[in-house]
Amino acid sequence: ASAGSAYVTYEVTQKSMMAQAYKVPADRVATWKVNFQLTDVEACMGDVELQVHLRTTLVDQLSNAVSKYNTLQITSLSVDRAGVKCDGRRKTRSLLSGFSEATADATMLVVFDDEEEPFFNTAVLESMSGVNSVAAIDVADIVEVSTDVGEKPPASSSSDSSRDTALIAGIAGGIAGAVLLAAGVVLVMRSRGSSEAEAVPAVQTINVDDLKAQLAHEV
Repeated sequence: ASAGSAYVTYEVTQKSMMAQAYKVPADRVATWKVNFQLTDVEACMGDVELQVHLRTTLVDQLSNAVSKYNTLQITSLSVDRAGVKCDGRRKTRSLLSGFSEATADATMLVVFDDEEEPFFNTAVLESMSGVNSVAAIDVADIVEVSTDVGEKPPASSSSDSSRDTALIAGIAGGIAGAVLLAAGVVLVMRSRGSSEAEAVPAVQTINVDDLKAQLAHEV
């Protein structure tokens, strides 16, 4: 490079990327570490399948514990199968059967809506069957965190009205202005009018403007 050339480095974090995508301040994006106890069936799931399964469980059971939000995702997952034997065949017993020694550490990310004060009841999450512990990773002071299992979000808040849209990671790389998204993140897309969720592995580069346009169509 010639003398006088200037270099500008932009640090794009997962938090800032999600905030840009959903058009909310960065302090509306919060993450927690959740440790799960797994059944044999869960322990034998593939990584993507387990990630989608645990996310769906969280969304369903936290409906009265979190204020309005844009999306809830599991952005990382580490599984300790603790010797559980998987024979490759789908077991027929219920996913809610007795727990094994297997555990999973997950990073749960919530993008709160910008219209209401963010609220999350960690006690409700900790009381869920199969949840061993919950610990904050990056939670701004603006988020009201309750440890009273009986406390619910303010009356005006309802996760039932949460959009819970998901990122569509289908944009090819190499586009000018693309930014990096953390590798290994699996985002869940739920089509409008459909209860079927599809796991979409994230690509490495995403154009922010295109991403926002796709999110607008999902709302």
